[in-house]
Amino acid sequence: RAEKGDSSDFFYIPAKIVGNSTNHLHNYIILNRGSKDGIREDMGVISAEGVVGVVRSVSDNYAYVISLLNVNQAVSAKIVSSGAYGPLSWDGRSEQIAILSEIPQHIPVIIGDTVVTSGLSAIFPPDIPLGRIKRSKIVKGSHHEIEIRLFQDFRRLHFVNVVVNNNRDELNRLIRENEE
Repeated sequence: RAEKGDSSDFFYIPAKIVGNSTNHLHNYIILNRGSKDGIREDMGVISAEGVVGVVRSVSDNYAYVISLLNVNQAVSAKIVSSGAYGPLSWDGRSEQIAILSEIPQHIPVIIGDTVVTSGLSAIFPPDIPLGRIKRSKIVKGSHHEIEIRLFQDFRRLHFVNVVVNNNRDELNRLIRENEE
């Protein structure tokens, strides 16, 4: 029997990209899979290189994905060496760079260290690759602002996997019940 939080809580639906924007502030991706294939809103999308985005809406045969290269998208990420986590988001500048923020200044940041998904959401399993630390600076005297060079090249993206969390509905129900 699998332990709670085990990777067996997740399975993947392969999809092909049929539309992809990379040169806007609000980039998106269109997949050739939809509700008929089991795709639903708020499912994560990954590739062999790392995180790609999150499903925003679906039709019978297609899914509209908010790309990681979208200034309104964030992913819960962690630094492998320290385990420190925070939101990773794109600042709209280079399609190769994202910003990891909210890491307290007392946490050591090592250039070249790997950053992966934290697993602290129902969307992505833990340890999906995101990128490597390129540089860091202290902001507001208390936190690191860390530039991450993304592993995923969004201009060479053709095939992805949509992440299905078998426990998503149960997790979301528990959170909703306790937020009221």
